[in-house]
Amino acid sequence: MDQFKGKTAFVTGGASGIGLALCRAFGQRGMNVAMVDIEAAACAAAVETLGREGINVIGMACDVSDREPLAQAAARVFSEFGNVHILCNNAGVSRAGSIESTAMSDWEWVIGVNLKGLIHGLQTFLPHMKAHGEQSHIVNTASMNGVVGAPLAGPYCATKFAAVGISEVLAAELEGSHIGVSVLCPSWVKTRMLDNGHFLDEDLFVGNPAVEALG
Repeated sequence: MDQFKGKTAFVTGGASGIGLALCRAFGQRGMNVAMVDIEAAACAAAVETLGREGINVIGMACDVSDREPLAQAAARVFSEFGNVHILCNNAGVSRAGSIESTAMSDWEWVIGVNLKGLIHGLQTFLPHMKAHGEQSHIVNTASMNGVVGAPLAGPYCATKFAAVGISEVLAAELEGSHIGVSVLCPSWVKTRMLDNGHFLDEDLFVGNPAVEALG
């Protein structure tokens, strides 16, 4: 894409960190911005902040691991902004712990958000992008830990490797079309991921250089 003004971006996990930075960057280029985030209060605060910066933005609380709320959010965006041109599958979570000690419920939670959430985003917006026929782009947030594994990060690495693989498959499937595909693989980024209280053992995570490669 080389034209942004008046187009629309949809960002999951948009209330903080990389997601909020993406929302701000798109808004500063004249795009309408729609964000979803599981934290309703953080989402509302982010919308207020970006709105004060002159960005045309809406936000909705949404758990991307559940397909139906994401579909409802998409329907609102289509109604208020029209076509969506950029999709950022950015929402992500992690658990710290060894492979054998990480509970199955924690594996399922990380897979639900990081992998199923990505799939839900693609299956919700890709048919829409194909149908409207305008230049569009999909950005999937993975990590350097989608390329190189790290100890104590089994579920996270598994889902981020999957995000890289899915992005490569999607790029091949869409080659020559009006829809581009990128996969974002950051290294360590200062986000709220380590502060969200969702880790099995924070002492295993914070300060461990082998794990702090998580993006």
